[in-house]
Amino acid sequence: MSEYRDRWIECTADEIRIRGYYFPWGTKRIPYRSIRSVRRVEMDALTGRGRIWGTASPRYWAGFDPGRPRKKTALILDLGRTVRPS
Repeated sequence: MSEYRDRWIECTADEIRIRGYYFPWGTKRIPYRSIRSVRRVEMDALTGRGRIWGTASPRYWAGFDPGRPRKKTALILDLGRTVRPS
């Protein structure tokens, strides 16, 4: 049972699932216990708003989302690893 679900993100009682994270359509599962922190950031054309999948920076990875250009805010998840999902 999901606490929240849209086309690309699902929040269950135990984890976050990011659909389209891996090529071509793989889902990344992130247990809540592995999240160290969450940071909210404003996006613009140079900071990820124009990118529908992937990254321009090796530190952050954006799962597939064709609607991202219409969004203004992203959440960066710190999992204690070099690459942070957003």
